[in-house]
Amino acid sequence: MQLDAAKNPHSRGVLSLLCGVCIASSLLIRSSGIALLAGLFAWLAVSRFAGGEVRLRRLRTFVPVLLIGLFVEILWMIWVGQHEVLQWPMVGGYPQSYIKQLEMKNGNEPELGKASPSDIPTRVENNWLRGQPH
Repeated sequence: MQLDAAKNPHSRGVLSLLCGVCIASSLLIRSSGIALLAGLFAWLAVSRFAGGEVRLRRLRTFVPVLLIGLFVEILWMIWVGQHEVLQWPMVGGYPQSYIKQLEMKNGNEPELGKASPSDIPTRVENNWLRGQPH
């Protein structure tokens, strides 16, 4: 909020740097960083409906932060992929990467095997039903 409202170029620069460092460091906490990037992207998308000057100021201010965050996330995923040490390399799902977990019928039950395209509707339905109150 302070970065969005800052008028002084010096304070905007310092706050931009601080925001970039905070986003980049949060990406090292795995899913919270991805959620922050998704939230920033959604906020920028909704800002499209703001007035012209506000929209352009937000884009100039936060698109570089978003791009830096995406760059750090990609570098982090590459580094983790190269330095991953698995206790059970033949078993898919958890604790492997999110992509590897998504490849499975159930990331927490890797013995069920890899998912096929026909498994996706069932998986979505099961996840939706688990979220419903009983």
